[in-house]
Amino acid sequence: IKFLKFSGCLILILVLALLTLPFLISLDPYQENIKTKIKAETGRDLLIKDKISFSILPIPKIVLSKVELSSLPDEEKFPILKVNKVKATLAIFPLFTGKLVISDIVLENPEIHIEKRKKGKDHQTLKIDDSHKNAGTHSETIQIPKLPFTIKRLAIENGQVLYVQDKEKIVLENINLV
Repeated sequence: IKFLKFSGCLILILVLALLTLPFLISLDPYQENIKTKIKAETGRDLLIKDKISFSILPIPKIVLSKVELSSLPDEEKFPILKVNKVKATLAIFPLFTGKLVISDIVLENPEIHIEKRKKGKDHQTLKIDDSHKNAGTHSETIQIPKLPFTIKRLAIENGQVLYVQDKEKIVLENINLV
């Protein structure tokens, strides 16, 4: 019976510690590291206007609020992406093997801005690799960022796409995708 009481108290203390840990630890010091990595992979600036929050129980989750991803320098000055809230849920079992698997990313109320670039191209890219220009080819290639983790599911809730060309704007609203 003493063993059961001791085990029960130990489990209760562990659960309370996991519940209170997010209130004691701030992820804000990691913002600069996140911004630097996003800039290196996409060529765009990331702006996180609110604090980063996380929880461990019942499922590990990170929440970013009021996030913007900037346009490239030769594009208009509005951000390519604005998201009211980004929720990323981690898969628990792969963590035990040292792998980071994001089981779910939900973008709440994102605004995706697409514009006809000044150079006449109809699309925006994350990052252009122009290293092939010196090799005799004249085409630009799009670099897809290499992620150090796996994403199993991406959802957009109540999204909006704005396409801008010569000050004319086309808006697609209420986009819900998985």
